[in-house]
Amino acid sequence: MLSFIRRRLTVANGVLVITLVLAMSGGAYAASKILITSIKEISPKVVKQLKGERGPSGEKGAPGPEGKAGEKGTAGAEGKAGTTPSMKEFTGKSGSCNEGGVEFTASAGKDLACNGVKGTNGKEGETPVIKEFTGKSGNCNEGGVEFTTGAGKVLACNGRSAGGTLEKGKTERGTFIMTMTAAEKKGHHEGLAQITYPVPLVGSTLPTQIEVLGEKDTSANCAKSGPEATAAEGVLCVYIANSLPATGESGAPEYQTEFDNDPYGCVLEFNAESQASYLTGEWVLTAS
Repeated sequence: MLSFIRRRLTVANGVLVITLVLAMSGGAYAASKILITSIKEISPKVVKQLKGERGPSGEKGAPGPEGKAGEKGTAGAEGKAGTTPSMKEFTGKSGSCNEGGVEFTASAGKDLACNGVKGTNGKEGETPVIKEFTGKSGNCNEGGVEFTTGAGKVLACNGRSAGGTLEKGKTERGTFIMTMTAAEKKGHHEGLAQITYPVPLVGSTLPTQIEVLGEKDTSANCAKSGPEATAAEGVLCVYIANSLPATGESGAPEYQTEFDNDPYGCVLEFNAESQASYLTGEWVLTAS
């Protein structure tokens, strides 16, 4: 038997025998343990069964380190130089302009600056009627010029003549303040109020009577106070506006007498208990 096998054994037969043994041994191994190397080797139906449900989200991880700053970008290309706009005046209507204007042209386009609308001509004014007058008229005491137009009358008064004197029946007004002396005489201080006449008087027009009143007091000779104060001819009306102490209170300055009466003014004497007293007021005089 062995001799028969040895007579039939060749190299090809030997290789065939070895291959058959290996194949049988590999099949035996595969029968006991299957090795899968790719999901493609599994049936799709089985793959679906193997897929589980999605699990809950995990905790948020700690922030990662800050990334490095990016590299500086390259500079952009230089922009084109702007153009100087051109200007051109125009008349008539153009765009939204009805009365002409100026047209500005630049690279961005055109723009207009319009002239304003022309106003209508005003009415021709009237030539006033001018008339000179003398004496008193309105608020003029020394004459002047009267201008009459359709709107009414306007007066331009003459000024008083320099070096002249106040005429009989004419009135002038002014203000005064009392100044206290430092010396005390017989328990009181002396106060002096200087009154200066804007227009000098002549001997025959000097006041023959002086009345000292409160700011709002009146008398037969001194009918009004303030800007419209009046005085009878030959009377100097003096109105006390403010005093310390106030007029009528204890210690208020009291009028005593007048002295140094001359064509240019006079000085009025007051007595007051305190040097700190003061007195101010206004006066009006009509020449006699």
